[in-house]
Amino acid sequence: MTTATLNGVGGAAAQKTVLITGVSRGLGKALALEIAKRGHSVIGCSRSQDKLKSLQSELSSGPSSSSEKHLFLNVDVCSRIGAGCDGEEGCSRYNCK
Repeated sequence: MTTATLNGVGGAAAQKTVLITGVSRGLGKALALEIAKRGHSVIGCSRSQDKLKSLQSELSSGPSSSSEKHLFLNVDVCSRIGAGCDGEEGCSRYNCK
């Protein structure tokens, strides 16, 4: 699981984009919910498409969140084919090369 530092200089939170693997349950899901609550964008990867859709709906229904702010990918990061997919799509969408 990879996350960015979420506090800016002097404790002010700057807008961040955070990549979380295993985002559909457990600690990954808890992190995604908290990060989104703080106004940051989430790029999340999981093998479970149904759980990703559920998390997307949950985040979209929050008071300060929208579905356009987050990107969720049905990817198995242990797979050679799947591992290349998330970085390319996420970077092109968020221009973070």
